[in-house]
Amino acid sequence: MTGLDAKTLYDIWCYAEDDNVYPQIPNGQKFTAGDVVTLSTQDTTPPVLTIVSAESPISSDIRIKVRMDEPGTVYCNSFQAGTAYGTPTFASVSGGGFQSYVGFPLLSPNSPINTNVEVVVSGLNEFTLYDTYCAAVDASTLPTVNEMVQADILNTFPAIGQLTTLDQSPPVFTELGAKGTTENNIQVTFKCNEACRAYCRVTRSDSGETSLSVNRILKADYYADQSGNAMASATIDLARLENDVSLDLLDRGTLYDVFCWSRDEAVQYSCYAQAPSASCTTYRRNNYQDQTYVDTAFGGTPPATVTNGAGLPGGKILHVRTPDTTAPSITFVEAESTEESSITVTLQLDEPGTAYCKAYTTTQTVDAALYTALTTAPVYKNTVTNWNNIYKNFDIKVSGLTMETKYFVYCAAEDDELVEGATTIDPAPTSNNEALPVLMEASGRFTLDLTPPIITVVSIASNSETTATVTLQLDEPGTAWCTAVRDQFTPPSINQIIAASFSSTVLTAATDFTVQVQNLIRDTEYDVYCHARDRGTETDVGLSAGNPGNDVDSAHVLTTKRDIHTMGDSTPPSVVSVSPAHQQSGVISKPTFTIVFDEDIQAGSGNVVFTPQTGSPISIDITNVNSGTCAPAKLSIVLTTFTADWSSCGASSPLSTSMNWYVSFVAGVLTDSSSPAFGKLSCQHHKCQPKATTPLL
Repeated sequence: MTGLDAKTLYDIWCYAEDDNVYPQIPNGQKFTAGDVVTLSTQDTTPPVLTIVSAESPISSDIRIKVRMDEPGTVYCNSFQAGTAYGTPTFASVSGGGFQSYVGFPLLSPNSPINTNVEVVVSGLNEFTLYDTYCAAVDASTLPTVNEMVQADILNTFPAIGQLTTLDQSPPVFTELGAKGTTENNIQVTFKCNEACRAYCRVTRSDSGETSLSVNRILKADYYADQSGNAMASATIDLARLENDVSLDLLDRGTLYDVFCWSRDEAVQYSCYAQAPSASCTTYRRNNYQDQTYVDTAFGGTPPATVTNGAGLPGGKILHVRTPDTTAPSITFVEAESTEESSITVTLQLDEPGTAYCKAYTTTQTVDAALYTALTTAPVYKNTVTNWNNIYKNFDIKVSGLTMETKYFVYCAAEDDELVEGATTIDPAPTSNNEALPVLMEASGRFTLDLTPPIITVVSIASNSETTATVTLQLDEPGTAWCTAVRDQFTPPSINQIIAASFSSTVLTAATDFTVQVQNLIRDTEYDVYCHARDRGTETDVGLSAGNPGNDVDSAHVLTTKRDIHTMGDSTPPSVVSVSPAHQQSGVISKPTFTIVFDEDIQAGSGNVVFTPQTGSPISIDITNVNSGTCAPAKLSIVLTTFTADWSSCGASSPLSTSMNWYVSFVAGVLTDSSSPAFGKLSCQHHKCQPKATTPLL
């Protein structure tokens, strides 16, 4: 029998007849049901295997979908590309033990013929390129089965395509480091064990943050791509906390912690058979570093970069320092002198460093030489040790100065970059940054004066009956007060001396000046005491200090005691009354003329003159006083009264009637009882007018 289908079961029915010929009828017999024989045509053709698709959905598997036109078993196996795995055979493909069934419902995995079935090749290496081959064998009931020939096995490879197993491991850094490149920038250098994108963010080391969440790192938006361990390093420049120009730049000379996170560029490979080869596509299946890796130190010390091909332990880089190439800025707050030999300057610095100050009696040229002088012994300095103390007041005491002297204080500063950057900056700095000296106060400042002045009494004299004049000197500008007490009386207190209000001020030291003590009693013995106060701390030469001065103490006041006897009577007697009265008319022609003084008087030398309005005057020599002689009138002095008596001299008076007469005498004609050099009295134009009708005034 021919024309049958291969690999098909048939029921064979037979019919037989004899050879009777016409007119005889042949005798025939056919199989009964019991006689039916079931046989299969032979299967000499291997199964037809159709590749549908292949993919690597997990890191250890490649999964191939196939269809087969007859029942049998499908085998697939993957060989690492680039290795000497030889020419695949049915034995090497089926030897992996990765198989599926077609047409065997009781086996698994299974599918009907001409329906997709998946063969899973497992136990593969992650992220590795593989060449995959499939083979099949039918399930004939004949003594032999048909296997795919080698040529067909080899043809499955291009239909499946070259596949890389899925990368399911997050990347790790194989190289990582960070260093400050400018005052406001930190540069991170990195490599990954595979192609990756790294993100980094900084936070100040003194912020207290020991962890930065991945979301915050991503928000900073500082990133770079790197192509894997075999490729060049990549860098990320961090200029701000986040990549936002509205934010402040990083601070100079500041320690920062850098947190880096990365993801790989993993993709899943899928291939679809398209004769004569496969069409392969990929789609992203990124793997991400976890938070623990981000928060684990990278294993080095900045600014060094650490390399380890097996991977670094983490992405946290502690204490990355930005360089400082700017000199510190000095802020003057105030200055004061709290003692006679020093000036204390209060300053602020805008960064850690050391400030130096010195005082000069004249202004200086600001240059490098002055900086050297400020930093050369004797050194007056103070140090800001850390960033927590910037813009905070600190004091520098400049000592060894002269009391109450005007000084100009200059201050300079240097930061601590030489020390701070020695191990944190690459390349390390060779010196600190130095700020040129600055004059703190253009007007200068006087040192404090806490010492009272020294009083030197030069002389004392009484130049009038009620005064005593003290000539004295002070060793500095100031004010002196003096007062007097009766001889042997208790010395006055300082308050009593000042309250007497006899004072004088001197603006220059060691210069004679006088204080006049008034309201004394003439011809009396006194003890004179003086007190002094300086101007306090000077604010400028010749100007009022405007602050309390220093008073000498009581012991020093006692050293100023000087004895003085006030001048005796040196005041001329003054007229108390005159008779006849001034400008009196109707006076008799021979009057008794009297003058009463305020003190006892005596005759001096010269004349008492009676002068008519017209005509010659009449002079009477004062030496005739109390002589009883009419010359032409009798003159007498009794205690305070001077008398010129015309009434007892002659029958007629030489004083013309109806005439105005004036009585006068020059100084020295009448004196008081003191030395003639003092107390001289003069009288001019005492006017009287005798009557015209009678010889008497």
